[in-house]
Amino acid sequence: MADIENKKGVLSYRIDGVLYNKSFSLEENSRIPHGHIMLKQEEVPTGRLFHIVIEPDKKAVFSMEHFAVTFAVHKPIKKCFLNGFQTWSESSECSPWNTQKQMNPVFSHWITKYQLKKYGDQHFMSYSGKPGEFLGYSYGYFRHTDETITLAGTLTEKTGYTIIRSQVETDGSMAEVSIGKDCIGMQLHASTEILSFYIGNGREAEVFKSWENNFTERRKQGKSATISGWTSWYNHYEKIDEQIILRNLKSFTDRGIPIDVFQIDDGWQGAVGDWLKTNDKFPNGLAQIAREIKKVGYIPGLWLAPFIAEESSFLCRDHADWILRDEHGLVRAGYNPFNWSGNFYGLNIDHPEVKEYLRMVFRTVLEIWGFGMVKLDFLYAAALVPRNGKSRGQIMYEGMEFLQEITADKLMMACGVPLGSAFRKAEYCRIGSDAALTWEDKRLKLLRYRERVSTINSLTSTIGRHHLHKRFFQNDPDVFILRDENNKLSHDKKEVLFFVNNLFGGLVFTSDDINTYSENQLKQYYSSFPMTEKNILSVVSDKGLYTVDFQIGKRSYAAYINVSGEFRKITLQGDTGTGWYSEKSGLGQGGWQFKLKGYDFLCFSKVQVRPWSVVGTTGRLFPASEIDQVFNEENELTITFKEGTLLAGDVIVRLPKGTEICMINNNSALIEVQFGITTGRASLI
Repeated sequence: MADIENKKGVLSYRIDGVLYNKSFSLEENSRIPHGHIMLKQEEVPTGRLFHIVIEPDKKAVFSMEHFAVTFAVHKPIKKCFLNGFQTWSESSECSPWNTQKQMNPVFSHWITKYQLKKYGDQHFMSYSGKPGEFLGYSYGYFRHTDETITLAGTLTEKTGYTIIRSQVETDGSMAEVSIGKDCIGMQLHASTEILSFYIGNGREAEVFKSWENNFTERRKQGKSATISGWTSWYNHYEKIDEQIILRNLKSFTDRGIPIDVFQIDDGWQGAVGDWLKTNDKFPNGLAQIAREIKKVGYIPGLWLAPFIAEESSFLCRDHADWILRDEHGLVRAGYNPFNWSGNFYGLNIDHPEVKEYLRMVFRTVLEIWGFGMVKLDFLYAAALVPRNGKSRGQIMYEGMEFLQEITADKLMMACGVPLGSAFRKAEYCRIGSDAALTWEDKRLKLLRYRERVSTINSLTSTIGRHHLHKRFFQNDPDVFILRDENNKLSHDKKEVLFFVNNLFGGLVFTSDDINTYSENQLKQYYSSFPMTEKNILSVVSDKGLYTVDFQIGKRSYAAYINVSGEFRKITLQGDTGTGWYSEKSGLGQGGWQFKLKGYDFLCFSKVQVRPWSVVGTTGRLFPASEIDQVFNEENELTITFKEGTLLAGDVIVRLPKGTEICMINNNSALIEVQFGITTGRASLI
């Protein structure tokens, strides 16, 4: 790693109230007052692993205040990425001269009233607001002018949040990177590996693969595949009842739509925190609904927020000692007067009665009621304050371990969680903010609220955090919205959201009442089936235009996604000998240029060289992704489709030069020659 220079480490701690500040070298073990720093380095493909242990002397107790190591990166930088604090925190590549700022103090009244700092990290971290100074969590990278990246990534969050700070020269010529821990509240009584991380440089895919291979946590056991489903929240919100759930269930089953999960979101419980009794809107209880969902072959899912309780709940009234406290009293986790009763509070998950209560809740939900998936929300609330000799991040990590234990072999989707704490703890994890019924909330953007509900905020984080997908969990990009009712998104923006979620998502949900769909909307929804695994090879961002190379099986694709409101020029990849097919633009070749309007996308499948291969299909979000097998016998082709294909359209097949007659599934094919490529096209509707 010739371009990465080891500089130094810094450590601050107290023993019996006495403060010690110590610098140390990253090249050798160091003696420090009342202890040692032990270093282990290991060369791995494209990088190096660092394991740093603090070993207090016998009977010494370190009260930690600060710990970080610093590197200098001497290589031209054109983009920076530092992962935001939790699920909803805005996370995307940015230029070296960009800034990260605190929330706008002009709106301090609203920030305080709605407890907005509690949702993110600004209740315990500050941003300088200076160009090139960025702060992130668990992982981050620089994209260099030669398209390699320098990546720093945690190997475990067991000892707390890994904090990554960067100071980039505004011309991108070099940067200084600090990798450390949020140590406040942490006490060390014995030898502890306080920081373990990977740092490396190389081609993007290779570097992320090396980080993944060396991450120390094992995966949660259970199904972890790309799935689709329905959830009640983004249409009905908390105003759900038994009839709404069953009516939507019937809409899917009547059409035979092969979704995997049917989820009941917020609105079923008596109050947030009171999870063992449903409200009056569900007179027959949830066990009966779960049975109905399972009867038609779907997995029943249920929303809970296990680490919080709203002020009107019986839990708050009867078990006030379960609520988190600090020197000011009860710890508010947020304020929601719109859907709940106002203030809601974090639970003290170290309290044994809290843990026993949650074990009872999950036994009831998963075993007695019969739900097979849980969406667990507002998880950050468990770790709002350090306590009991542990930092916030240590508490969050232990909270995720506890959820991993009590969900056992059932599916967990984590939401509102610091992402590093959820690595390999949940099968699915939300990686962006909530989608909205509008494109952007201009007031919250002006406030600089990084956790705001916003469709464009959701999209940019979905794309920005795509590297995590299948490495640490399946990414949940939140819902798409195709309906016209109860929705202010334009047609183009709905289509972009639909495409992005299906391309980058491992959990692809909607909340639409599909009975309201027009014929075209229904066809569009059907175009996403069957669900397929996408292998994202590269993503290049340029002022709201994303160029994505990916594969489905052995078939190569290129997508161009424009989330800006302006026309953008795109050039198809390869030379004129490279063929590409898109339903929107037909057959094209490498080097072709297009103008892509604002809020639009194009998806091309690469034309294979061999004859009798499928070039593309119509009525499909990803052309030809539904094709299973192609059999050829004397110019008569038989094409079979993957299970779950709902709607067949036209199929275009590459033929040998000079072919004059071809039958495809007993239909005569229309023979055409474009760019020297002979194709046959037939309708399979």
